[in-house]
Amino acid sequence: MPHFRVHNGIICQSETPQADETTLNLEGGYIIPGITDIHTHADFTASDSRARDYALGQGVTRQVTGLCGFHPVYPKSTSRDDYIRYTGFLGDTAMLSTSWEHFFKTLDHTGPVKKYQLFGINSFLYNCPLNSDDVLEDRINTCIEQYQSYPFQGFSLSLNYHPVKSLPTERLYRFMNSLLTRLPVCCSYHVRDQQDRILESIQEVMSWHEGTAARCHISHLKFGGASHKGRFPERYHTLLQWQKSSAFPLSWDTYPFAFASTTLTSLFPTTDFWQEQSDDDFCQWLVDNPPPRLAETTVVCNREVFNQKTLGTIACELGESLEKALLTICRSLNGGGTYQRAFCEEEDLLWLLEQPETFIASDSFGLGQVHPRCTETFTSVLYQAWHKGELVLCEMVQRLQKGTHTVFPDIPQVALVEGQAAELFFFTPKPGSNNQPAFLVRGTIIGNELYRFD
Repeated sequence: MPHFRVHNGIICQSETPQADETTLNLEGGYIIPGITDIHTHADFTASDSRARDYALGQGVTRQVTGLCGFHPVYPKSTSRDDYIRYTGFLGDTAMLSTSWEHFFKTLDHTGPVKKYQLFGINSFLYNCPLNSDDVLEDRINTCIEQYQSYPFQGFSLSLNYHPVKSLPTERLYRFMNSLLTRLPVCCSYHVRDQQDRILESIQEVMSWHEGTAARCHISHLKFGGASHKGRFPERYHTLLQWQKSSAFPLSWDTYPFAFASTTLTSLFPTTDFWQEQSDDDFCQWLVDNPPPRLAETTVVCNREVFNQKTLGTIACELGESLEKALLTICRSLNGGGTYQRAFCEEEDLLWLLEQPETFIASDSFGLGQVHPRCTETFTSVLYQAWHKGELVLCEMVQRLQKGTHTVFPDIPQVALVEGQAAELFFFTPKPGSNNQPAFLVRGTIIGNELYRFD
């Protein structure tokens, strides 16, 4: 198109620009369809203008929300304070609700980025505990009834968070296999272990899909830790073989950052483990079940005395052991706060990102602090692809579209087609570092709204 127009929110073609129209010089730049981010926690930050700008600033016009087993809705029988402690690290507690009706009405008015919600199994089982004397079928019926009453796009589940983390393996298998047999929708997983036992962890969730038609999707796939260094191709080849031989659909996504970030309480068997145990029992449990590289773990929170410091540094400043220092932090933050640590080697991650079967998602918009995964996920991969040539850039854009269509086919496709409503991202790369995205011009258009981020 010699001149690209958006008129009344619709993509048009025009030989010459109109006098009253905003014109942009995109010489040397690109226009691509708006990006659908298939892994976010934006249901917890939907009312936060910063989260909106983080999305729009990298061309995201649609978000799949409710990942890692969490959703913002809890029943009136659950204490709000308890649920805030369980989910507060994900974002703005103003989005918490005791009614799905109220939540979806609120979500409809938080535009302009469209939200597509998943049903969080961890939150469901937190609100409706699956105890040893409960009838499994009753819990499954309750879960299905809630799911079918609202416009969900699938399930999400994390095996690293309470209460799923502490459920007996056989009972969890029976619950998930029965649920997915009766309701064969996509389930997106934060698997139990992404380090030494990652393949066994992926096999665990795959076993729940046997005999079903439900998609098994692995979120933020990483072969974490030194044990995988230089062995990504070998491990990845195994995953490809499983994908080819599976009777059900299998897929995965990752993000372009080699560190991990999650809640401090995910280190423990339950959310409130730090206050359920005596000091000695808490510390002994950590000694018996040591998290990897605990001293190098960086704490991220709203307390300056701890924020952006390693646990080793904090322990030295407090004059305490690593275990006791972690307990002190949990008490000070009332169970809140997150941690970051190097998760895999940068060169291995770059290799994984080049694989055409690997989809890209952000796992973002859920952290209180400004975070690279919030602000640079898609601009980073587009900028790195552009440095390798326009063919590679085109392939990346196609992968971004294919990921959504593959994992969540019921979400409408975004396309740059004359006569359709506008959802697009434009950018002119600025030559510079391969690792730091830089643009002369960039912005997002949704309908008649223009968002510039120069």
